[in-house]
Amino acid sequence: MNCLNCLRPGPPLVRGRCNACYLYLYRAGKERPVELIERRCECGQPARHLMQIKVGSGGRRWQLKRETLELCEDCYQYEREVA
Repeated sequence: MNCLNCLRPGPPLVRGRCNACYLYLYRAGKERPVELIERRCECGQPARHLMQIKVGSGGRRWQLKRETLELCEDCYQYEREVA
């Protein structure tokens, strides 16, 4: 099960949150902000790179939207090779 706030994999300790997110919620009274959460790649490794991609179709009615991927070193190299 993942933490409800930071999505860190592993067993949540209290109220569906990992220890760091729960302590921040208890002390500050609000959810832990994104700036304080260690970023993770989709494969589970720590993210070291940000890559912007375009998502959507190229038709007249639809515009391409930019999304930012948080990638580890291996996934970043793979995306650069594929793109």
